[in-house]
Amino acid sequence: AGKTYGASPSEAGRKHWAEDDSLIRYFPYDEEQGDAFVPEKEYTDEAGRNYQLDFYRQVEILIPQTSEKEQKLYEFTGIEEENQIPKFISVEKEDEENGRKGQGRLWQEELQRVSSRWSSDFSLDLVFHDYGSEQYALGELILPGDLDVLLNYEEEILAAAGLSPDRYHIQEITWNGESYLEEGVSCRRAKAAGEKLVEDYQGEFAGEIDYPETLRRQWQAVYQLQGETADETTVSEKESVSHQVVIPETSQEETAAQDPPSSPWILRKVLIIYSAALIFLIPAFFLLILWRRKRKKTS
Repeated sequence: AGKTYGASPSEAGRKHWAEDDSLIRYFPYDEEQGDAFVPEKEYTDEAGRNYQLDFYRQVEILIPQTSEKEQKLYEFTGIEEENQIPKFISVEKEDEENGRKGQGRLWQEELQRVSSRWSSDFSLDLVFHDYGSEQYALGELILPGDLDVLLNYEEEILAAAGLSPDRYHIQEITWNGESYLEEGVSCRRAKAAGEKLVEDYQGEFAGEIDYPETLRRQWQAVYQLQGETADETTVSEKESVSHQVVIPETSQEETAAQDPPSSPWILRKVLIIYSAALIFLIPAFFLLILWRRKRKKTS
């Protein structure tokens, strides 16, 4: 398991649970501080009860695999086509408190176009075949062999490149290098430049981030409620012996022996005794009446 630093002491100090007169608080283990860490000697809870530090030790707590929902708003600027925006985005998120990194995918849920504008950074590379003749070949498109008149065929050139004239404008065409031969055919490169329509989008993405199972190293500090009988061993003596002192547990028999019986149990016991006495007294009473009647008849 990797080493973790967890939350700040003030945050960790608020995470505690109490049972009887004991209270346990957890603090992150700081590698730089090491074993020099000493928790607060006294602590007052939200109810105003005061506790005294009994002992503390290092423990490793297993943090289970968890996941959390995540929702984020992303901005996409200068988009030429809407299909350029991804359908999902892979994300990573740090869980600083537990020293681990989560990963997940956020899926596109809503997309809204915010604005649009013309951008002057559009360019298109062209290759003309049959250079030097009266007609140039641009793919399957046949054009006049005069660079100055090619702008008149803007829509045809854009269509040959798979672009819409509603979103792209060619403003100039210039040669890009000297002519050359390709398989015996004279060719020459050109560059078309102009403007393109770009749009800005705002997208809402949502999904889940999964965090792996990990071990978290912490300090565990055990406190006792002040005013109770405490062990004569001082905190400093316990620290010098070990950081892994265990609280002795009282058995159920010892607990029962120490606790006086409650008043409902006393009442129940008295009722049982009286009920048992009545069971014997009632038959005896009827026998006494029969015996006295029999005696009168004989007399």
